[in-house]
Amino acid sequence: MASLPVAVIGAGPTGLMCAVILAELNVPVEIYERNVGPNTEWRAPGIHARTMEMLARYGLADAVLAAGETVFGMVARLNGRLHEGPSLCHMRSEFPMLVSCAQTDTEQILRDRLAKLGVRIHWGLEFVDYAYEASGITAYFCHTATDSDGQARATTRATDKELLAHQCAYLIGCDGGRSRVRKTIGAVFEGKTLDASIAVCDVHMQVSRLPTACFTLHPDGQLITFRVRLNEYRAFVMWTDDPPEMTPEVLAETIRKRMQPEDVGSLQVQSCSQFTINERRASRFISDDKHVFLCGDAAHVHSPAGGQGMNMSMQDAENLAWKLAMVYHGRANADVLDTYAIERIPVADRTIRLSGALF
Repeated sequence: MASLPVAVIGAGPTGLMCAVILAELNVPVEIYERNVGPNTEWRAPGIHARTMEMLARYGLADAVLAAGETVFGMVARLNGRLHEGPSLCHMRSEFPMLVSCAQTDTEQILRDRLAKLGVRIHWGLEFVDYAYEASGITAYFCHTATDSDGQARATTRATDKELLAHQCAYLIGCDGGRSRVRKTIGAVFEGKTLDASIAVCDVHMQVSRLPTACFTLHPDGQLITFRVRLNEYRAFVMWTDDPPEMTPEVLAETIRKRMQPEDVGSLQVQSCSQFTINERRASRFISDDKHVFLCGDAAHVHSPAGGQGMNMSMQDAENLAWKLAMVYHGRANADVLDTYAIERIPVADRTIRLSGALF
């Protein structure tokens, strides 16, 4: 089994980080992603100090700092006036800051490292199921169906003849909140859906004095913005009452209104979606056969308040990957893998509670 690769399901930040660490520790690894190409939305822009420390251990911090903008404190904006929030400069860290970096850039940095390490990403292959035997895991995939824009869409179950079988030693599910891997190991996604939703969008606007990370307080609801590039922002829009129809035109007008009296220029909403807030955690992170694992959103989801989602998920990946590498190379007993769930489930539970309280 030790000659087989580890299969990582999902090519988001969690899966990519997991694969980088495994490959750096000389474990063969292959990544499988249902989408036919990389993500194009900025998604999770905030990288915290603890994650920067982790990236530094693998020689990736400088590239992230070069791609992003550093934030040394959050700023609140009320009636057009800016109010300084708590400073991050006093954190006991080599990186006493938040780094605002588009998720597309973070993922590209990780893919570049994986390319140098010779790791392959299988685009357009959707995980279906797996079978475990003492000789290893057989993972089954089908080709992703796409719509006219080339985007992955929901597929019907493939027939046995259409399935592709790939052999691996272990399988790691980094396939998001709707994880198929989670379903195959029989884990229950326990928790609740909150009666609240957020609009998330990528916005182009020209604002002369908007801080890199800013909370705009408005009677209609909060607007949280992170600048990821010059005049480019990731925006989170909330409403105190029932939200309107989520269209680019409505969101553009909402942001323009909440940014008053600032002139935002020719504001353009480049992409938008509605985010339904779930607080859920998988009932288990490890399969009964101890060869399949859940990481990131496949294991836990919560409110975006506090910006912990991608950070905690990438830290899941490190916690698991170095232990799996030790077991793979015969330098540790397989029982050490149990500590992944022992250590990370309490972290997930605390983060779900904290982000819920902040929201």
